[in-house]
Amino acid sequence: MAYGLQVFNSSGQSILDTTSDKQGIGQVSGSVSITTNSSGVGNSSSISFPGMTSGPTPPANTDTYDVFLYGDNHTGENFSDIGITRGTNSFTINISGSTPSSNITVKYVGLEV
Repeated sequence: MAYGLQVFNSSGQSILDTTSDKQGIGQVSGSVSITTNSSGVGNSSSISFPGMTSGPTPPANTDTYDVFLYGDNHTGENFSDIGITRGTNSFTINISGSTPSSNITVKYVGLEV
């Protein structure tokens, strides 16, 4: 009997599987502070994530390299959009629709699934 967690996409492909021994599932994690400009837009510095790729649309390995943003670490701040921009072996976190000149801390984890 195996124990763990499995997540499947709409096509029935496993996108997260902790029931077998997979090396390197949690590749990167941490937090980053983003300061928004006078328009309420801000971007993190580049965060290293070896193996991640960018373009073409969609990038070649979006099904195996993913970034999750989490936590209640922006208390008191409002923003309308948060996301990532993929790069080659890295990514940035982007915020828009925030209060101008806000300092927002975002937690992240990058997974190879």
